[in-house]
Amino acid sequence: LGKQVKLLETENKELKKQVDNMKSEIADLESRLGDMVAKKDLVIAQASEQKAKEGWALAQKEVVQLKEQIKSLREQNLAQKKELDDLVAKLASMVSRDSLHKSQTELKQAAFECESLRNERDEL
Repeated sequence: LGKQVKLLETENKELKKQVDNMKSEIADLESRLGDMVAKKDLVIAQASEQKAKEGWALAQKEVVQLKEQIKSLREQNLAQKKELDDLVAKLASMVSRDSLHKSQTELKQAAFECESLRNERDEL
């Protein structure tokens, strides 16, 4: 009976060692799993950061394009304003010439009327 007790005690110690070894392996696996989860989270964070950087770069390109469009529209606006100013000046010149022509016609008519009146006076 004593031998069986010693044998069982030895077997019990051996089983306890195996349990302790298994606990150690489980702790090691849990640690490795934690490391893998942390790496996965890091990769996800890096991918998100990369997407954010790409989005920012795209937004910056769009801003540059919009600035170029604004510059182009301003240049078109200035060109159209100059064209409009030229047309206004041309119209003013045409109106001035027309007024001058009317004035000359009125002067000629007045001169003709004066001449007619002189002729009538001379006849009287």
